[in-house]
Amino acid sequence: GDGAGAVMSEVAAIKKAISFICWEQAGFFVKLAQRIDNIGETLPEPNKIEGTVPEYGPKGRRIRKDKGKKKRGMSAYNLFLREKIEQLKKSEDEKYKQNPKAVFRDAVSMWKDIGEAEKAAYVAKIKAMFGDLAHQTIDASTKKALKAAMAVNAAAGAGPLPP
Repeated sequence: GDGAGAVMSEVAAIKKAISFICWEQAGFFVKLAQRIDNIGETLPEPNKIEGTVPEYGPKGRRIRKDKGKKKRGMSAYNLFLREKIEQLKKSEDEKYKQNPKAVFRDAVSMWKDIGEAEKAAYVAKIKAMFGDLAHQTIDASTKKALKAAMAVNAAAGAGPLPP
């Protein structure tokens, strides 16, 4: 009846589609084989696409392209994590030596647990450190000056931040 004829026509359409795809693929592979045959005895040099392969220095470290490139300023979250990770490592050194990822996980959970007032205090500390540059990109010379100021404050016992 009609049902068997409809199924047969669907099967024929599917077979026709599969056949078409196979012939398309076969054509691609025939062209690829011809290109391989035309190469000759030696393989051509691969075209190096600019910027795709990182360049490495003498010690195997990646070379940064632009030394003077501005870097993003520190956020209150970054400052909090830096301080808490340092504190956690000092207080529970053995626990975190065995599982180094745990110190970061614990510091992140501490950030989630603190209130808005404490978060605002960290935002104020960042403003005190960076002024108008907070959350903006900073050039290398400004970053060096900030690091030097932080080192002087740490040596004086004032902690990582200016008072």
